[in-house]
Amino acid sequence: MKKFSWLMSLLFVAAFVSVGCDNEVTPDTPKEVTFEVSINDTDKQFVDYSITPSDDNVDYVAVVRKSLGLSEYDTDAALVAALGEEFNFADYVVKGTVNNVVVNGLDVNTAYSLLVFAVDVNNGYALTSKVSRTAFRTDAIKKSDCSFVVDTTIENTEATFIVSPSNRELGWSFMIMDQMEYLQYTDSFGEYKYTDDDLVKSDLVAKIETFVSEGGSVEDAVKEYIKVSNQRVVYSNLAPNTEFVFLVAAVEVIGSDVWVTSD
Repeated sequence: MKKFSWLMSLLFVAAFVSVGCDNEVTPDTPKEVTFEVSINDTDKQFVDYSITPSDDNVDYVAVVRKSLGLSEYDTDAALVAALGEEFNFADYVVKGTVNNVVVNGLDVNTAYSLLVFAVDVNNGYALTSKVSRTAFRTDAIKKSDCSFVVDTTIENTEATFIVSPSNRELGWSFMIMDQMEYLQYTDSFGEYKYTDDDLVKSDLVAKIETFVSEGGSVEDAVKEYIKVSNQRVVYSNLAPNTEFVFLVAAVEVIGSDVWVTSD
C-alpha cells in the first residue's frame, strides 16, 4: 500500500512537470525579410521599378548593376561585399515601399539586375537577408524603314545634294569621301573591314568630338551635324578629277554613342 502511494505520487509530480513545460513561452523566430519587386518599364537607357518589403521597418539597399559577372559570386555575402566596393550603400538605403523609382544612364540593349537586400545600418550595413535578384534588359535600338532620295548637282569642285528622307521626323547624317579611301576602309580583305554603318558612325563621332574639343557641347554638335526632314548639303573645294562616294543614314545619338537606325 505504501509502495502504491509512492508510485502515485511520482505520477502526479511527472504530470505537474509536464504541464508546467507546456506552458513555457518560446520567443518567436524572426521572419525572413522578402521583397516584392516589379519592373514597371524599361527604355534604351532607363528602368522604372517598385519594391515592397515584407517588413516596412527594415532598412534595405536597392541597386542596379549589369548582370554580367554576377554568377561569379558563390554566396550572397560575397556578392554584397563586392557591391560595397562599387556603391556607397548609404546613398541607396531605403525603408518601406518605394514606387516608380527611375534609374537613368544605362547602356542600350544590355542585361541588368535589380539587387535588393536588407542591411543593418548600425553595423556597417551588414547583410541581414537573402539578396533578391530581378533581371531585366534595356531596349535595343529599333531599325527604321527610312529611305532617302538624293538629287546631286556638280559644278567644278562643288557638289550640292538635296536629301529627301521618307520619314521626315528622323534625324540623319550625311558624309562624303574619296572613293579610293572608301574602298580602303570597306575592303573585306583590308585592314579595317568597315561596313557603311561603321563609316557613318565613325564620321559622326569624329565630328562631334572635334566640335566638343573646340568648346562646343554635344547637344549643339547634334544640332549642327544631324539633319531632319529635307535638307540641302553643299561640299566645296573638292579635289578635281576625283570620284567620291556619299553615304546618308538615319542616326540616333544616345549619351556619347551613335547608332545607325536605317539600312
